[in-house]
Amino acid sequence: SPTRPKQTIQAALEPVLNALLRPVRAGLMSPEELLQLVTERLHSLREEAPNFKVAFVECNFEQMETCCRQLEQALGVEVQPVLLDEAQRDRNRLRPFALIVTTFFHFRQVKALTTKRQKVVPTLSTPSRKALEAMASLPPNARLGVICRDKVSLPTIVQQVHHLSGIKPTLAAWLGDRKGVRRVLRECDAIVFMPPCRSRVLALAPEGKTLIEFEHEIDPTSLEEVRRVFASL
Repeated sequence: SPTRPKQTIQAALEPVLNALLRPVRAGLMSPEELLQLVTERLHSLREEAPNFKVAFVECNFEQMETCCRQLEQALGVEVQPVLLDEAQRDRNRLRPFALIVTTFFHFRQVKALTTKRQKVVPTLSTPSRKALEAMASLPPNARLGVICRDKVSLPTIVQQVHHLSGIKPTLAAWLGDRKGVRRVLRECDAIVFMPPCRSRVLALAPEGKTLIEFEHEIDPTSLEEVRRVFASL
């Protein structure tokens, strides 16, 4: 059962694992040979499994990358990022997907774009605890800057940073605005940046600046629900 606790499953597997290790303990095969054998069988199992297509729908790319990686690790399949605007412009955009994951905020909009045969699972996507703690530690008089990848997402990200930090950002820029990015890095004490901007920010930021990566994650409870629905397909 998909709802069975992992600890119970692991306990039930102990006798099987012990039996699997006997040839290694007896010197009949090396640990590397056993690992290779198990890895090959797992790859075969994945190829035999039905190829259910999965999409993650959000309103901007900034919050999608980490969430897609989480979903891929949890499900063992590729997860396609789809912008909500794209799906609304072309109703066939979501048709190939058996499972569509989105956030609670966009659940109604996404549900309206799908058929009854498609599963839509809403999730709670939140900034990482590390990012929240870093923003909460900023002094109230800090000059705060924001850098994100695309111009469309910038107002939303600025609003989120203001709400979560309690500090209104002084400056904001997107990667295509090179002068704006340099100004944010030069004039602000602390810079909140989205994951796609990491390499640019780290390369250009002067020493002594407080850099906060504003990464988003799907909460564990939501991730378990996605696993449960995926297993039922």
